[in-house]
Amino acid sequence: MEHMVNIKSNLVPTLQNIWAKHGNILEECKIRSGDLIAKTLESLATTVLILQRSCGRSLNNIQAEYLKATLSDLQHMQCKVDWLVPFIEKALAVHLCKPAVDFLKEFDEAKSRAKETKLKLLDELAKLDEVEEDMKFIFEKIPRLEYVDLDESLGEGIC
Repeated sequence: MEHMVNIKSNLVPTLQNIWAKHGNILEECKIRSGDLIAKTLESLATTVLILQRSCGRSLNNIQAEYLKATLSDLQHMQCKVDWLVPFIEKALAVHLCKPAVDFLKEFDEAKSRAKETKLKLLDELAKLDEVEEDMKFIFEKIPRLEYVDLDESLGEGIC
């Protein structure tokens, strides 16, 4: 049964590519209305375009929900979309782990900064150890003085 469907022209090339690679996805589809077929095909093309134009970072919650809902609808209508499932599953998995990936990246950056700070601190502690050794050497050479007040006049008691 042939149907006349009106598809948005910007989606036609995507649908042609899908047809060329995956064949007639409507072969066993349960819908018969031309309008519903058009909407189904447009939804499929939009889904493919979202996948092609998105990366893990750019896919947003609305797009992820659209992918999930559209795949479910296409499967319920028995459209031949088994080839699409792994792409959507991967996109949804990446989207769900995005916060964890961001956290790990921030954690690695913080860890790197902490290591850098630790190295600077160890360097400063090594310098302090050197100064303490120098001070020990100096105190060994200076005669023992009970109490020295550096603000006291050096001529105190001369006259």
